[in-house]
Amino acid sequence: MRSANDVTVQKGFAERAFAKVKEKLASDKLPCQLCGVDSWHLEQHPGILVLWDVNSDKNPFSPDSRISGLPLVTFTCKNCGNTLLLNAVVLGLDDVIPSGQQIHD
Repeated sequence: MRSANDVTVQKGFAERAFAKVKEKLASDKLPCQLCGVDSWHLEQHPGILVLWDVNSDKNPFSPDSRISGLPLVTFTCKNCGNTLLLNAVVLGLDDVIPSGQQIHD
């Protein structure tokens, strides 16, 4: 079973993620929305945004709570720190999800 820390899952993640994002760009530049600088740091591993059902009366940290995760590609502006979180599944990088895990819409 793969885990989020599995080296085979992570190998080349940043390069693959950057290539997928470049395919989606409307131009060759991606200026930061805050400062206008086009200089980004791409995290070498996918991030996970934890999603919790806020309508649940259960503690989000209890073993039976309904928590899922959204795999993310994370870019940070090198000038101002603005951070972009892009959905890895939409980008076609769904192999970063450990097997046996589910994505909840």
